[in-house]
Amino acid sequence: MAVLQNKITWLCYGISLVVFIVVFTVSRGIVTSYPSGYVTLSFYITAATAFLSALTLGTWGNFLKWFYPIMALAFAYLFSIDVIGSNQVYLYLHHNHGVNEFIIPWAFFLRLTAIAFLGLIVGVGIKLIIRKRKGQGPGD
Repeated sequence: MAVLQNKITWLCYGISLVVFIVVFTVSRGIVTSYPSGYVTLSFYITAATAFLSALTLGTWGNFLKWFYPIMALAFAYLFSIDVIGSNQVYLYLHHNHGVNEFIIPWAFFLRLTAIAFLGLIVGVGIKLIIRKRKGQGPGD
C-alpha cells in the first residue's frame, strides 16, 4: 500500500507541476493581448488541477500531501505577481476598460490557495469515511 501511495503522490505532484508550468509559460505571451479571458481560463485550469490533485492526495496520498497546498500557493503567488500583476496587463485594463484598481492577482492567489486546502480537507474526510466503513462488520 505504501508503494501505491508514493506513486500516487508523485503522480499528483508531477501532473500539477507540469500543468502549472505550462499555464505559466503560455500565459506570459497571451495575457497581454486578451488578459481577462486568459486569466479566467487559466484560473479554471489550475483550480481544477489543484482541487483534483489535493483531493487525490488527501484520499490516497502519503505524508507529502500536506506540502501540496504550499506548492499551489507558491504557484499562485508567482502567477499573480509575474503574469497577472504585470505592468502590461495593468495598462491594458486601465486604458481599454477603465480599471484603476487591479485586485485580480490577490483574488487568484487566495482562491487557488483555498481550493487546494479544500480539496485536501475533502480528501482526508473521504479517507476517514472509507476507514470507518472498512472497520465495521457486514451486519452493522
